[in-house]
Amino acid sequence: MLTDAQTKIIKDSAPFLADNGTDFAANMYKYMFATYPEVIKFFNQSDQKNLAQPKILAHALVAYATNIDNLGVLSDFVEQIVVKHVGLQIQAEHYPIVAASIIHTLKQMLGEAATPEFIEAWTVAYTQLANLLIDAEKKLYEKQAALAGGWEGFRDFVVTKVEDESSNVKSVYFKSADGKPVSTPIPGQYVTLLLTFNGQETMRSYTVSQKVTGDEYRISVRKVEGGVASTYIHDEVKPGTQLKVAPPTGRFTYSDDGKKILFVAGGIGITPLISIIEETKGKEGNALIYCDRTPETQPFNKWLQDAGVKTTNVYSETADKRHISKDDFAGVDLENVNVYLLGPPPFMTCVREHLKELGFTGEIKTEFFGPVQV
Repeated sequence: MLTDAQTKIIKDSAPFLADNGTDFAANMYKYMFATYPEVIKFFNQSDQKNLAQPKILAHALVAYATNIDNLGVLSDFVEQIVVKHVGLQIQAEHYPIVAASIIHTLKQMLGEAATPEFIEAWTVAYTQLANLLIDAEKKLYEKQAALAGGWEGFRDFVVTKVEDESSNVKSVYFKSADGKPVSTPIPGQYVTLLLTFNGQETMRSYTVSQKVTGDEYRISVRKVEGGVASTYIHDEVKPGTQLKVAPPTGRFTYSDDGKKILFVAGGIGITPLISIIEETKGKEGNALIYCDRTPETQPFNKWLQDAGVKTTNVYSETADKRHISKDDFAGVDLENVNVYLLGPPPFMTCVREHLKELGFTGEIKTEFFGPVQV
């Protein structure tokens, strides 16, 4: 438990973290990966190079320091972290590694300003946060294992089929290697794969891209230029390939409140929406706006013909931004509707702006699929 003096030290750290947080986090990860290489597999190294992961950690540390005396306001943020950690199978023994790396970097960057009292305050503060997360994650692990067909850790699966969905998207189907039942994902959830290639382990999370009615899962992966995991899946994964798979998890899920749904997808962001569209098939008034570069790169064209949802396709030749205009919402009833939105961050920002300009005040359900906060 933090003393009043320690609480003040943590709160007084917030300006330093706000000004130097990204550099601090980048240095922390550099030290952690060099000193504890066993944790590298939990992180997408592309998110290190473009500073996406350090920026997320910096934001988390500032929020924690600022609200150290009122953690209730961070409950939703904490829940996001818990779900991400459980998806990646983060365990209690990983937290001391992060603690040691944070303390080392604080001493390195602050020098004499990192007094014993300062270091003790941050040690207690991080331990407090770690215990909170560990307890919540333990409960979620137990809940997953208690489900019919549920399990803990990574389970062996075998690929049964691989299909082309477009010029750069493949679907991979897989079943449990032991032939026993598997838990049924809530529409919108994802699984994490522990992949081994080039002698190294890495993890990637992919949405279960169809409504599961039996014991077979499907993921759909877009090949990304320079993406080591997506390239491996496209080039190496075949029927008979063994996969290690963590239980389904995720917060972007369907809940029925009686309202119509407008689905808005950019690129491979369609994958979490597929099982939700299938779950709500036949519900009147639902609509889909689907944006991709070209008809050739747009996956699931055949499925869309039978999806039972009014669909508007928007195509753009621009690779990094899916352009969508307010005109694309013409004919869409925005009254008594919830919006389920997924795609690249610039795309989602653009859609939010259009909806605001159109006077939409309802719920927008979305998620950024990116780096995990530790």
